[in-house]
Amino acid sequence: MLFSSNRDGNFDLYSLNPNNQSTTRLTSNTTQDIQPALASDSVQVAYVSNQDGNNEIYLGGLDRRVPLNLTSHAADDQQPAWSADENWIAFTSNRDGNPEIYTMNENGAAPTNIPSQDRQPDW
Repeated sequence: MLFSSNRDGNFDLYSLNPNNQSTTRLTSNTTQDIQPALASDSVQVAYVSNQDGNNEIYLGGLDRRVPLNLTSHAADDQQPAWSADENWIAFTSNRDGNPEIYTMNENGAAPTNIPSQDRQPDW
């Protein structure tokens, strides 16, 4: 299970082992890391971080790999959700002036707007 918590002073990502209730801190920085979405491979994690000054979708992992900014846009991007085949990530963005759902390849390429005023995507 993944979650975000401010138990160490600011919001970071954690994993919880349900068998022994142990937690592992996955991110550690002075900015906010929230809204983790675990891919079906149980390794890749899409999440929201404001380490670049606004909310962006990042790709990290339970293996604590160096996070990759997938959206790199001046607008707020949030609420990542993986497709079952892990080839796509849906997310919410206000880059067109109001909240809308976008999809992008799992590497951040080809962001596409799903026109309408929508939020909280899920596959």
